[in-house]
Amino acid sequence: MKSQKPKPTVLELSPRNTIVFNAIVIGPTVQYAIRKLRELDKKLAPGEPIYVLLDTPGGSVIDGMNFINAANSLDRPVHTITIFAASMGFVFVQHLGTRYILPNGILMSHRGKVGVQGEINGELDELIRFFKEISRQIDEVCAERLGMKLEEYQKRIADEWWLYGSEAIKHDAADEVVLIKCSAEMESCPF
Repeated sequence: MKSQKPKPTVLELSPRNTIVFNAIVIGPTVQYAIRKLRELDKKLAPGEPIYVLLDTPGGSVIDGMNFINAANSLDRPVHTITIFAASMGFVFVQHLGTRYILPNGILMSHRGKVGVQGEINGELDELIRFFKEISRQIDEVCAERLGMKLEEYQKRIADEWWLYGSEAIKHDAADEVVLIKCSAEMESCPF
C-alpha cells in the first residue's frame, strides 16, 4: 500500500488578516496595499501575522521596494502566500516573512528590466549605473534567502527561472506548501 502524503496545512484567511495583491506592481496598487497593511496593523493583536496573497505578474522595482519597506517596518510578521508571483512578486516573496505557496502556485524570477532615456555620456550613464546598483542589491537579498551565491542566482535567473508548487520548496524559494480557506467576506479571494 502506498503511503499518502500528508494534506498541506490550511491557512484561514479573512479581511481581518489578509491583503490580496492581485495586480501589477505600480504606484497606485502599491499605495493601496500599503494603506491596507497599515489598517490591518492597527487592528491586529501584537505579533499576529498579516498574510499577503499574491497573484501578480510583477511590475515597478521602485514601487515594489516601497511595499517591501512598508511591510518590513511593521512590528509583526508579514507572510506571503503565492498563487502567482513573477518578477517583482518573486522579490516580495524573498524579502518578506514565511513564504507559503499553493500546490499549484507559480514563482518566476528574471533579470531586471528597465527602459530609460537620457543624454549619452551624461544622465543616461547615471541612470544605468543607478538601476544596476538597485538590481544588484535586490539580487543579493534574493540569493541569500535562497541559500545561493549571488553569481549562482544571477546565472539561474538569466533566462527566467520558473518554479511550481513543491518544486519551489526543493529550491528554497518557498517554505511550505499550503491550502487556503477564505472567509465568506473575502470578496477578492479566488477560492
